Parts: sequence; structure tokens; C-alpha cells
Amino acid sequence: MKVTTDSSADIAAALRVANECLLPASIEQVEAWLAELAIKTVRRKSSEIGSEMALTVYTSHLRQYPADVVRYVLAGWAGKWWPTWGELAERLDELTDTRLMIRDRLADMVAGTTPEPEAIDRTAERLKQLRDELEAAERVAAKYPELADSSLRKREAIAAEISKLERT
Repeated sequence: MKVTTDSSADIAAALRVANECLLPASIEQVEAWLAELAIKTVRRKSSEIGSEMALTVYTSHLRQYPADVVRYVLAGWAGKWWPTWGELAERLDELTDTRLMIRDRLADMVAGTTPEPEAIDRTAERLKQLRDELEAAERVAAKYPELADSSLRKREAIAAEISKLERT
């Protein structure tokens, strides 16, 4: 299908395509990709509960990204060590941000609205702050597994706010 911007119907079609390009992988797919990554990398020693929690947290966060991007990043991971969430998120965000901007611009065109540049800048700055905060929380959870349970709600709240801002 060829999509142009000559008509509003084409813009709506482009928006549908953009949304399809953001669809996440299934839980099973993400877990399989993480299992492959675990075989290729060295992990810190942790308890069985800690490993299960890490799998749950990584899977939950990875499902917030497009399936093909997650697969590309995990399959292409060349480090010796299991990546921190911050390392993955940095690469995932880099590969996903352009898609989100295109989708958002198309949605604005379909709605007939254009956001103010100041609002875009404020949202971008808040997203950066939240991603930095999430990365720090992930580092703390990885370094201090005994705090992982108590910080899980905070990390989930940060991830939820990031997701909400990315949709606006």
C-alpha cells in the first residue's frame, strides 16, 4: 500500500501504519528473546526469586516497545554481561522515538491540531527526566536485590508516566 499526504484519507492510513509499527511483542516472544540473551551473556549471581523478578520486570518494560525493535536490540546485544535496563532502554528509546514522533504528528494532522513548541519541549524534558530516574531505580534494584520489591512500584509508576507522556 502506498501512503501519501495528498488527502486526509491517506493521512489516516499512514496513522494506522504508524500505530502498527509500534505494536509490542507477546509475553512469550519477549521471554524467549530474553532466554536467548541469558545464554549469550554473563549474569550476576542472584536468587531464584531475584531472577524471576528481573525476568518479569524486563518483560513488562520491553512490552512497551515495538516488537521488531526489541528483537533487534536483544538479538544484537554484543556485550559480555547481561545489560542493565538503562543500557537497553537507551537503545530502545533511540530506535523508537522517531516512530513515536511520526505517529504523534500524523495523529495531530488527523485531529487538525498542532501542539505548541513549548509544550513539546516540556514533554520531551519530562520524558528525559523520567527515563533518567527509571534508569537510576533499575541500577539500585540490580545492585541491591533486597530493595527490588519495594522499588518495583516506583519503577512501574515511572514507566506508566513515561508511557502516558509518549501517547500525548
